[in-house]
Amino acid sequence: MESFSCSYKSRILLTVGEKMKKKAAIITCFFFLFSIANAGFTNPLGENTKVVINGNTLYVGGSGPNNYTSIQDAINDASDGDTIFVYNGTYRENVVIDKSITLLGEDRNATIIDGEREDNVANITAPSVIVSNFTITNSSSYYISAGIKIRNSNCVISNCNIFYNLDYGIWIISSSNNVVVNCNISYNKLEGGVLIEKSFNNRIVNCVFMSNGQGGITLLHSHNDAISNSIFLSNEACGVRISSSNNETVSNCKFIRDGLYVQGDNLSHFLHEIKNDTVDGLPLLYYKNVRNVTIDGMHAGEIILVNCTKSKIQNIDLNNKKVGIEIAFCKENEIYNCNMENVGKTLIMFYSSHNDIHGCTLKNCEDGFVLFFSSQNTIHNCNILESRGGIMLWQSSLNRIKLCNIVGTTNSMSLFGYLTFGNLITNNNFIDNRWDPVFTNSVHNLWFHNYWDDWHKIVPKPIFGINLIFLTIQIPWIQFDWHPAKEPIRMVEVK
Repeated sequence: MESFSCSYKSRILLTVGEKMKKKAAIITCFFFLFSIANAGFTNPLGENTKVVINGNTLYVGGSGPNNYTSIQDAINDASDGDTIFVYNGTYRENVVIDKSITLLGEDRNATIIDGEREDNVANITAPSVIVSNFTITNSSSYYISAGIKIRNSNCVISNCNIFYNLDYGIWIISSSNNVVVNCNISYNKLEGGVLIEKSFNNRIVNCVFMSNGQGGITLLHSHNDAISNSIFLSNEACGVRISSSNNETVSNCKFIRDGLYVQGDNLSHFLHEIKNDTVDGLPLLYYKNVRNVTIDGMHAGEIILVNCTKSKIQNIDLNNKKVGIEIAFCKENEIYNCNMENVGKTLIMFYSSHNDIHGCTLKNCEDGFVLFFSSQNTIHNCNILESRGGIMLWQSSLNRIKLCNIVGTTNSMSLFGYLTFGNLITNNNFIDNRWDPVFTNSVHNLWFHNYWDDWHKIVPKPIFGINLIFLTIQIPWIQFDWHPAKEPIRMVEVK
């Protein structure tokens, strides 16, 4: 595990020692935080973090004669360095924390701030804020909102339940050096658990992410953040998504019926520190900047190759996963006899060329083979069976797809092309698919001698698409399989 900063520990000790010695409930809460601070963490806030400590204690709820009934009223009367202690109860309000204070609940399961689906539940705009021991719930879904929104630095969210918010659980935007530790961030419905956007040097430590709408954590246009010692369980899209971000760290995390997905527009968006992570108890294999690596018959939970050449992935079974194999900025690699069943993102390729994929079977999967901005690759002798989609070519050209069975795609196109040219699609079987191939803004692709179960005429098989003019005007366009096969092509056995 990582650990809290000395300054955060000092804040706890000073507050307990000077302000709350006679308050048993508050001492209990701070003792809990102190135990976290001494549990082996490595200073996630950084050595230079400064936290103000010299304030008063204000009380919300309870039976004290001068206690506040509203958390916001207490914040309004507080000053930097003050502590606001909130007794158990449900507080139906949306709070704005615009001062460097500690907001401390009596019990994380019984001290509840309910936003009643109105905006952010807690909006932190000041630096050096600590929020601990709360359940934060019921933010709105208007634009982007969250259970907790942070737009500043050196804040700590600890020992909280972030449940059932309609958009994000926590949204950290344009911020740095914040820490989320020992929190349960689950059931946030529409978007996901945590969004870290345009931010850097933030830490998420020892947290649980379960059943969030679009994923556990999204890192977007950010850099140098770290996620460690956390558990991701059955989040909708994937556990962690790293998008257009640089030098992120994901370490010592457990993905259970979950996974990690990386995407971006240049090589640096795929180069991260991903280490000691597992997927369903099996290692998440992440290789970067290597040559001549062979992954043969290993029991893996997920495989990611970045900037690798002349390497092999072969004889791998990946079943019941959110993410299977992802390769980015790779060339001259071979993927052979890899079989995936009930996988979400099966085999995704970014900005890669001259790779050879053959002898693979995908069954009951979500995406099939997906190529983004990739060229001169070959997919052959593969089976795509009873999956949602078949093959997608997104701004990918000069690829060869041959001798494949594309059978029983259920909810998307058997093959889809967008802004493609010069691809060769030949000697494949298209059988019992819900939709025929479709293309958009694609020219000079060559279709030849494919078998189509719905076409038994001697004339060429039309393949329909559209071209867009000025991004708005749709012009119908047709390509042809000039010599469709009369009978199914004999090749790899359909299993």
